[in-house]
Amino acid sequence: MKLRWFLAGALGLAALAGAGMAYATWSEPDGGRWVFAAFAALLGVMAGAVAFPPKPREESGTRFVPAWYLEGAVLLLALVLLVAITSCIPGRR
Repeated sequence: MKLRWFLAGALGLAALAGAGMAYATWSEPDGGRWVFAAFAALLGVMAGAVAFPPKPREESGTRFVPAWYLEGAVLLLALVLLVAITSCIPGRR
């Protein structure tokens, strides 16, 4: 348990360092500030996940997922991708 809090603290300090670098470089014209901000966010989420792990749930029976729901999601995704690809083609010349 002590190792968990040590790791959470180390990740939290690294997240604060990344946030400080993002704050320090925010007025710069390059895109480095977004890298530091994303790095700080990722480390912050990891620190929270280490500090507060999910509680185990009770086992439940098998749940039925209807096939039409999954098929509908796959078809909707395929339609969105098709529209996105075809809408970009006429714009390129």
